[in-house]
Amino acid sequence: MIRVKRVEANTLGDVSKKLLSLFEDLRLELVKVLGSENLSFLPLVKEKDGFINFYTNLQGNCVDVSKEQLTQEYKSLSLKALHTLSLIKDYFLSKNTLDNKDLEGYRQNFLLVLLNSSRFLIIDNKFVVILPFLLKDEEAVALKQGIDQKRAKVVTTVATPFAHWPCLVGFLLFLLLLLFLWWFFLRPWPMSGGFFDRINAYRTYPEAIESHQRILADIKSLEDYLDKQDLLKEKNKALALQNEALEKQKLLDEQKAKAQEELLQMQKEKEELLKEKQLLEEQNQKALEIEKQKKLLAQKEVKDKAQSVKNKFNDLPKCSVLRKEGKMPQMVIAFDGSSSMFETDMGYGVSRLDAAIKAADALVKSTDKNVNIGLVEINGCPVSKNYGFFSGKERSKLLNYIHYINPYNYDGKTPLVHGLNTMTDMVDGVKSDAVGVLISDGEDTCPFTSDMDVCVIAKNIHAQKPRLKIHTILIGDNAREASCIAKYTGGKVYSAKNASQIISNLKAAGASVQKVCKE
Repeated sequence: MIRVKRVEANTLGDVSKKLLSLFEDLRLELVKVLGSENLSFLPLVKEKDGFINFYTNLQGNCVDVSKEQLTQEYKSLSLKALHTLSLIKDYFLSKNTLDNKDLEGYRQNFLLVLLNSSRFLIIDNKFVVILPFLLKDEEAVALKQGIDQKRAKVVTTVATPFAHWPCLVGFLLFLLLLLFLWWFFLRPWPMSGGFFDRINAYRTYPEAIESHQRILADIKSLEDYLDKQDLLKEKNKALALQNEALEKQKLLDEQKAKAQEELLQMQKEKEELLKEKQLLEEQNQKALEIEKQKKLLAQKEVKDKAQSVKNKFNDLPKCSVLRKEGKMPQMVIAFDGSSSMFETDMGYGVSRLDAAIKAADALVKSTDKNVNIGLVEINGCPVSKNYGFFSGKERSKLLNYIHYINPYNYDGKTPLVHGLNTMTDMVDGVKSDAVGVLISDGEDTCPFTSDMDVCVIAKNIHAQKPRLKIHTILIGDNAREASCIAKYTGGKVYSAKNASQIISNLKAAGASVQKVCKE
């Protein structure tokens, strides 16, 4: 986890501070709906010593940009970020109930801060991270704009129903006109015929009778025509049934042909399966032969490795020569004894401190008795604790000091920078080789050294003592910032997730001093 931004808490608005304290809960609500892959642009938030710290799992070069720079210079990244912001806005403006009922009252304020924030980070030109906070002045302006918008919505809502009353009056008049036309011209009267037909009937009664007879003749003709149409429909229906029967027979023939084709296909697939089975048996036979050859090669490698170890031991210089020339290697263990080492995340309830002590015990016992081992306890500001060097005969004394390390002995803070300088001052590192083993789970927390860059310090150490290699055993997420110590001094970085990994990592770090000379 990398810290990408740090802001003083007292410079933020009250709404921003409250929302940042609830940010993890709000983030969890969004993860359930949108998924964690869509929320990589939201950082993790932690408050410490009056500062708001923003962290992210993304790695790469980090650049601060404004909202205008984001939309103009990083268009593809801005489109993705704005799309995700739109999804968040739609979710919080919807009527969906949040799982955490205590967050219901913070919907509008969360959107207010998130949508008005103008601070973004571009990481490695691939990822965008939004910093969800507003300073006091910015928050006051955003809150005022939000209130003005709500008032405008209220005015619009009240005025809308009365804007179309002329249209409603016109529509009612149109309906009245239609009713008038239907009543006087289209509505059937009690007697036969319409309104004008009744008037004509009173005026010329014989003509009405003749017209009535013509109507009866037309009705008879229409009935005859309809009878013929019914016969035609029956005939067409019979033809349709015949065509339907033909279509069904055609469909049955097609299904039969398809079934025969599938049967042939199944027979073909069966033959192919038999061929594949034979091929698989041949491949298994070849695999057995290859496995047999691998076992022979492994046995040969074991023999060669044993011979190599034997040759390496024969090539070791004599201990008396190294002592005489002052080139006997040295090793210093810098042990983090801060209060964070009490965390029990090493599996099965084992604390970081207990796991590290057990691993250091194994490292000391596996180191060549001719190598003097120094011990530095990184605990208690402002300086670390130098216990000096211990010879091969003083191993039990050294182990007692290691087992005595406890954060309660001092204030429990981490003077990491002073510990590195103390380790450097203890060894030669110029004429003879020296190995440093740093066991730590965090960054420097002392007031006067917490802002120092440990990477720059590591570069200076290597320039002063080029034969000093510092291996780092990193425990926990915050320890990643110390990885450059090993990088710039020629050491190796080990990241331990449990107690057994710490032991194996420490043994690997001290491999170069397990056997340094022969008597």
